[in-house]
Amino acid sequence: MIIKRKLYTIYIIALVLSSLLLAEGAAAYWIWTPSIGRWINPKDAPKETPKEQFEYGYSSYQEKEYKKAISEFLKVIRSYPDSEYAPEAQFHIGRAYEDLEDYYKAYLEFQKVIDLYPYSKRAEEVIEHEYTIANLFFTGQKRKLLGIEILSSLDKAAEIFLKIVENAPYGKMVDVAQYKAGECYKKLERYPEAIEAFHKVIENYPGTPLVDDAKYQIALCSYEVSPESAYDQQMTEQALKGLEQFASEEVSSPESERMDEAILKLKEKNANHLYDIGYFYQSRKKPDSAKAYYQETIDKFPGTMAAKEAQKRIDALEGRASKALEDSDEKTKKSWWKIW
Repeated sequence: MIIKRKLYTIYIIALVLSSLLLAEGAAAYWIWTPSIGRWINPKDAPKETPKEQFEYGYSSYQEKEYKKAISEFLKVIRSYPDSEYAPEAQFHIGRAYEDLEDYYKAYLEFQKVIDLYPYSKRAEEVIEHEYTIANLFFTGQKRKLLGIEILSSLDKAAEIFLKIVENAPYGKMVDVAQYKAGECYKKLERYPEAIEAFHKVIENYPGTPLVDDAKYQIALCSYEVSPESAYDQQMTEQALKGLEQFASEEVSSPESERMDEAILKLKEKNANHLYDIGYFYQSRKKPDSAKAYYQETIDKFPGTMAAKEAQKRIDALEGRASKALEDSDEKTKKSWWKIW
């Protein structure tokens, strides 16, 4: 009986001691933090001051432990959001992702400095980093998905260039950023967006040396759009006018040969438009109206296939050529007209 009592006493003492130890462990494992209003594990607790916490994160950054540095910088932002070290921590998160070569994520983190801390002393430096990242994407750097570089990033380059313009509309690089956004859209064959971007270079930065280049790019993009808009004569005429202006000014460009080819095609297209109207009137037995449009085709676009055909039809209408030409059908005409 005495032995049983002793064993029972030992059991109770052991139970109490284990409870105390568990309670002590639990108390040490989670503590209430008034500054952030939640329980946290002490090992994840921030340092006592924002300066100490930032310096701890920065030491990891200097040692190239970028993921750890990001984690420690986040503690500055979450625990001391109103401190002077919060924007610094956010900036260095961007730098850490940049060093990890996760460039789009780096851009997003850099942009948070502008969005959350608009008066940060790092604002200009942020824009420089964003410009560097945009240029990387513009020149072929692929974007990562799950850590793997697989996504083409011209669209992201355009996004970042335009964000730079939005961030600092009067900054030192905005005219170039606006122009490069247009180049991105042009490479993506998103020509209407490219035209809009190049127009903004001319409208918003009239003093930039890029104005002439922007006009040239508008002309080329208009040419690319015009075949898709068979009845948009204004677009075709705008493209032709722009290209002819550059040809007359002898503006040097690596695309000069392509520009000459584009001018010829646009002239042919405009000539075809006038010829079509003349053909329409001829088919409706209105020879005077038909001849007027045929003559305009010849006068405005001499040397084109349409002008040569227009002359034949004028001759036929005036009895100077075979009636067989006058009776030619649309299918015959289309055999030479369809040049695109």
